[in-house]
Amino acid sequence: MRTSGLWRFGIAGALLLLSGAIASRSATLAASTSGPDPARVARLISVLNACIQERFKDVDERFGAARIVTVDSSPHVFRPERAAEFDVVTALEQADLRVVLYLTSRHAPMTFVEFGASKEISPAAASRRITGPVWITSAAAISAAGSDGPHTLPRSLDLWDESRRALEAFATSDAHEFRSGSWQFTAKPIRASDAVCLKCHRNAKIGDPLGAVLYGYQPR
Repeated sequence: MRTSGLWRFGIAGALLLLSGAIASRSATLAASTSGPDPARVARLISVLNACIQERFKDVDERFGAARIVTVDSSPHVFRPERAAEFDVVTALEQADLRVVLYLTSRHAPMTFVEFGASKEISPAAASRRITGPVWITSAAAISAAGSDGPHTLPRSLDLWDESRRALEAFATSDAHEFRSGSWQFTAKPIRASDAVCLKCHRNAKIGDPLGAVLYGYQPR
């Protein structure tokens, strides 16, 4: 399913509204000790999520995390392909945010049942079910240079339990909020949106979560 003109108009309109707020944020943010405005951050993450969701609606030869990054590349870096994606990444940079993304597989619930608590699985096993981090902003890449400190990125294993909780929460909600270290996360479901999705995901029904996208962010 290709991106509709209505969707492009909606994203462009949201970014236009955000641009005015972001243009005046420098002085306020510099004087603030509490970081970026939470409402503004939530709107930006919502626009980013809309872009990511569109990648999963397109029917092509890419599956899973390959829709977001080249999965065998290191490090994983999100490369915008559409105008709306370029615009929202620029807006996140201008808002002085570090932003990363992780993708939890729809097969993770079976693994959760098999392995149980995170202490019972290995980091390698967790990374096969939770792909990431994917750097959305360039500031996130800088933050990964050191192995310790407030900007250290969570491992897949660190996100294991919250990924399970997110997939459970999606039965009644479209978001799950949590923290990991100094990173705030918003988890969003990737749902089976139409019959095309079910051609590959044969055990799912329309509306079922096929996975979770974990958006991690913090101020620079």
